[in-house]
Amino acid sequence: MRCSLPLNPVPAFSRIRFKLLLNSKHANPARNFSSHFPTKSKQDLAFLLQSCISTKTHHPKLLTIHSHIVVSGMGSDVFLNNVLLNGYSKLGQIQNALKLFDRMGQRNLISWSTMISMYAQHNHGEEALRVFLGFRKSLSESLNEFILASVLRACVQLRDIVFARQIQSFVVRSGFEIDVYVGTSLVNFYSKVGLMDDAWSAFDHLPVKNSVTWTAVIVGYSQIGSNMIALNLFDSMLKTDVRPDKFVISSAISACSSLNFIDDGKQIHGYLYRNEIELDISMNNVVLDFYTKCRKVNVASKLFETMTDSRNIVSWTTMIAGYMQNSCDTDAMVLFAEMTRSGWAADAFARIEVWEVGGRSMGLFFSPLLTMACERKFKKKIRVKWS
Repeated sequence: MRCSLPLNPVPAFSRIRFKLLLNSKHANPARNFSSHFPTKSKQDLAFLLQSCISTKTHHPKLLTIHSHIVVSGMGSDVFLNNVLLNGYSKLGQIQNALKLFDRMGQRNLISWSTMISMYAQHNHGEEALRVFLGFRKSLSESLNEFILASVLRACVQLRDIVFARQIQSFVVRSGFEIDVYVGTSLVNFYSKVGLMDDAWSAFDHLPVKNSVTWTAVIVGYSQIGSNMIALNLFDSMLKTDVRPDKFVISSAISACSSLNFIDDGKQIHGYLYRNEIELDISMNNVVLDFYTKCRKVNVASKLFETMTDSRNIVSWTTMIAGYMQNSCDTDAMVLFAEMTRSGWAADAFARIEVWEVGGRSMGLFFSPLLTMACERKFKKKIRVKWS
């Protein structure tokens, strides 16, 4: 009987020792590296780094492994440095990544791409563009889709339309406009800055669209008030193999609220249940808002009652405002009292809703009728607190 060798280039006994060392509670595991490792090859260290990065409990040991790489004389190895950069980026250790990057005598496309992506992912748009400009001056290699997408993400953070248009010009010239990763980044940028004609142009040029692409353009149209276009696009999306996420569904329901399309909104709500899509707090709040604005306050009330363990201040405020908008003033005041009794302090928006929208009925707040209604509901004396 023949035994097959492991496909992993790192010897099996080395991998076992790596795992034992990573799980070691020794005060200074770096001292034991030489005695634990039968080899100090690049493959060994790369495997150890990947194991450290992928396992949360091993994250604190990344710096120790970095030290060992330097001591082993491999501190100038581009491959290992790129793995380290990726690790520092994923852990959000920006300063460690920057120190390593600055000390790298040799950098390649992956090195620059990792740094630009790291800054963009951690909302450091200016730094991402600064590194990108440095890359253009230092390296003659062509841009790839990951760098372009990261730069466009930085442009979103900075609302830098001029720079984004320059990137788009390069994208068109180089043929990246049909790349789903880059094209979606363009759609997302123009949608976020409200330039929906440009967003649609980028969207229309993409031969393949993923869920992020559809979400970006639908949310974009919804945010500028083009609710009918948003709903038509949502309908088109449902005819594809792309599964809508909670963001695009929330936008579609909000569009139904604005247009008072009760039947369409109910169908979307039904779609959530048929496809067993879990409703988080934000989605429940959107559905609540939809039913109250479409004058289906009883349906909204039933939904609110099911949210006993998943309410936030927006949930309470939405339901109170919904009662008031549908002239259910007593119900609104009773619910407001229940909110404060449950430990929720009324925020500025909630107070404005009560005083302005319900100004016509504030007399009820002090009336025996409201007091009796509250005491029947809670079976105890109620005193409303405002902050």
